[in-house]
Amino acid sequence: MLEKEYSDITSMDDLENALHELSALSRTTELWVYNIIMPTFLMMKFCRASHEGNWPLHIKITEDMLPYMFAAHKYNYGRYGLFSVRSMTWLGPEIWTGSAEDDNHCTTMLVSTMDSGVTCS
Repeated sequence: MLEKEYSDITSMDDLENALHELSALSRTTELWVYNIIMPTFLMMKFCRASHEGNWPLHIKITEDMLPYMFAAHKYNYGRYGLFSVRSMTWLGPEIWTGSAEDDNHCTTMLVSTMDSGVTCS
């Protein structure tokens, strides 16, 4: 349906804008877009950010997911997710954009800390 009417969609933002336009036409479409499609897009973006190691996108998507956590009565995820987002935001972009060696060291430190409970120096 979108392919015929919206042939100029070339990016995710274009697709989201087209879905917002369609959701204004019908309450059923609005229900599907806001309750099923958009949260699915959020989860897909979260997986992409996690796999690519894109920290600014990861923080942005985590922040966008917080209302859904509270709506699903996952209050602990919401509270600690908010704490995590704020903590990562306070670190600043110089921490997020490091060299590959820094990323490898941070990943090793996080994994070893989570697995054994021992911190690396």
